[in-house]
Formats: sequence, C-alpha cells, structure tokens
Amino acid sequence: MNLPADMLLAVILAAAVLVGLGLFLALRHRRRPAGRARPGGTAGSESARPGRTAESESARPGRTAEPERAAREDDESRDAARECEEVERERRSDSRVQVLERANRELIEHHRQSEIFLATATHELRTPLSGIVSYAEVLAEYYDTISDDERRSLCQALHQQCKAMMGLVDELFDFARLQSGRLTLEAEPIRVSELVASACDVVQLAAAERGLRIERQLADLGPVVLDPTKIRQCVLNLLSNAVKFTEPGGVISVRLGAAAEGIEVAVTDTGPGIRPDEVGQIFEIFHSGPARRGAKSLGLGLYLVKSFVDLHGGKVWVESQPGHGSTFAFALPWSPPRASLALDADAA
Repeated sequence: MNLPADMLLAVILAAAVLVGLGLFLALRHRRRPAGRARPGGTAGSESARPGRTAESESARPGRTAEPERAAREDDESRDAARECEEVERERRSDSRVQVLERANRELIEHHRQSEIFLATATHELRTPLSGIVSYAEVLAEYYDTISDDERRSLCQALHQQCKAMMGLVDELFDFARLQSGRLTLEAEPIRVSELVASACDVVQLAAAERGLRIERQLADLGPVVLDPTKIRQCVLNLLSNAVKFTEPGGVISVRLGAAAEGIEVAVTDTGPGIRPDEVGQIFEIFHSGPARRGAKSLGLGLYLVKSFVDLHGGKVWVESQPGHGSTFAFALPWSPPRASLALDADAA
C-alpha cells in the first residue's frame, strides 16, 4: 500500500513524539526519589543552619552581658570602698587634729599653771623667810635691852615662821617625789586619835589669832597601820585650809570615827563653801578656784592630801554648799595595801 508522503511524515513525527514522551517519563520516574530527598535535605540543613545560628546568636549576648555586669558591680564596689576609705581617712584626720588641739590646750594650761605655781611658791617662801630675817635682826640688835618675855615672844614668832617655811619646803619636796614616782609609805601601828590631836594643837594658835574655835570629836580606835608623817600632813593641810578660809568667829569641827572598812577623818568649817562646778576640781594640782583667791597658797595642799590617801588605799571627798561651809573627809583601811609602796605618778 502506497501512503502519501505527507501522511507518512506525520506518522513518523507522531511516533518520534511518543518515543520522546516515553523517554521523558522514564527519566522523570528514575530521578524523583533522589530529587525529593535532595530538596528535603537541603531545606532541612538550610533550616537547621539558621536555627543554630539564631540560637548561637541569641546565646552570645547573654554570655557577654554577665561578665560585663560582674565587672560593673566590681567597679561599683571598688568605688564604694574608696569612698569609705576616704571618709574614714578624713575622720581619722579630724580626730588627730582634735587630739592635737586638746593636747596643745592642755600644754598651754599646764604652762600657765606652772608659771602661777612658781610665782606663788616664790611669794610663799619669801613671806616666812622675810619674817625670819626680821625677827632675827630684832633679836640680834636689841637682845640685851628687851625683856625676857619680849625675847620669848620673838623666839616663838621666829619658830612659827621657820615651821611655816619648813612646811612649804616639805610640800615642794613631796610634790617632786610624787611626780617622779619615788614617794613611798613608811607604815607602822599608830593611835590615830593622838595623831589628829597633835595636828589640832599645831593649828590652835593660828585659829585663835583669827578668832576661830576648834571642836574635837576623836574616837579612840586603837592602833591603825599607816604612815604617821603623811596622814598627819593630811590632817594639817585640811585644818590649815579651814583656818585660812573661815571667817573670824567661825567654828572648825574635827571628827575621827570608825568607817565601814577602816577609819574616817572629817574637817568641817563654816567658811564660804565651794561652788558645785568647782568641787570636782578641788583636789587637782595647782587648783585655785574663786573661793580660794583671798589667800595665796601653792595649790598643793589638797592635791597632796588626795595623793597620800590614795597611797594608803583610801578615798577622799568634799561636801559643800556655797554660803554653808565645807566638809573635807578621807577614809583609810585598817592597814594599807602594802607597808611600803612606790606611788605611780600617773595614778596620782
């Protein structure tokens, strides 16, 4: 059978199209598994990679912020510590300045008191010395022309001036030993009533000259272990103080009695009294308050009383009201802590 040429060509083209289509479908069927896995794997890896990157990116700022915050806190702590140190340094500096200023004021006051003490000591020593020289000159010039009574009176006055000067010298000597820490006790059993009575006898004449009366209430307590020289000096200083500051016609009372753990000696006067703000300073060295300016003194009498009483392990005090007199008293144990003891100058 003879087919036309154009029909034959169409058949050949159709067959070629069918063969080509078959080959295309076959190739497509073979590539699908690999093609499906590759896009999926690629997508998964690509999706995983951004996830890991995002995760790492989100983790990095947190890990970086923690060291920065810790460093910031350390800096703040160091700054606060430096500020505290500066405040403490300034406080210590101010404290040192205050201490130095206080020490400077104390030195100035001590220097002033020392100058007053030296001037007063010179005056006090000059007074009895001038009396001694005057009485000695009168005796030397008029000895043969005056009566025995006049000579006796001059000798008594000369003796009183010598005793006064000796008392001042003793105070200065005791003060020097106190300051050097070389003052010691020489204790022995003593009848204190006799010791106090002898001190009253010493000031009796001076009290009579001022029109003062001394009343005694002395209990016989038996022997007491103490340093008789120093305790007698304590009583003398208190009595002399009372005589000096009691107005003429006044009364001075001396009392000796038993205390809770020893003995007690009290001297009461009818003088002007002491202001409350002065009572706490009355036993200090060189103290000279307003109530004591009427008469010159070394300012050592009451200081020595306190020092001697402290040396015996006792205590001393004063009770006073302005215008109603004063009572100076001290208490001693039956025996001192040690029979012989060096007194520390700082404790005094």
